[in-house]
Amino acid sequence: MASFGGKTGMTIYFDRFNPNSEQGTDVRRSMSDLDYSPLKRITGRSLAMGLLVSMGGLIFGYDTGQISGFLEQPDFLQRFGECDANGQNCAFTNVRSGLIVGLLSIGTLLGALLAAPLADKIGRRLSITFWSVICAIGFVVQIATSYAWYQLMIGRFVAGFGVGALSLLVPM
Repeated sequence: MASFGGKTGMTIYFDRFNPNSEQGTDVRRSMSDLDYSPLKRITGRSLAMGLLVSMGGLIFGYDTGQISGFLEQPDFLQRFGECDANGQNCAFTNVRSGLIVGLLSIGTLLGALLAAPLADKIGRRLSITFWSVICAIGFVVQIATSYAWYQLMIGRFVAGFGVGALSLLVPM
């Protein structure tokens, strides 16, 4: 018997008739040793796998949301923005902020398009490993920059490849 919300429900069978039943006319005796007990809907393993799969969306959403806050921080503006002659008023041009923000999304598009053919050739497991390394390289390039805004932009683009590819491959 299946239990839903504390209430006892119906028994779930995976065939039209339970092979162990004497009531069916098309009972298959060859399948009488199969286990037709109901399955648990949510197990610890399925919950862990669901959390792992959702991490890709979390990384993409977190990265996209945080960059808008970073663009307004005074230290970030001073390091990567364009400052006036005395170095006091720093700001991003529309092109510079657009490139820093948008290249992650462009990278995710290209990564998702490149991931499927690569996974078909080398296998899904190796492909996930490869794109995880690409994503890590992009993160390292972003972390390693001090004053070069174009290095940050390139790091976001490379990380976008990995995030897009993993967003495609992991939920398969």
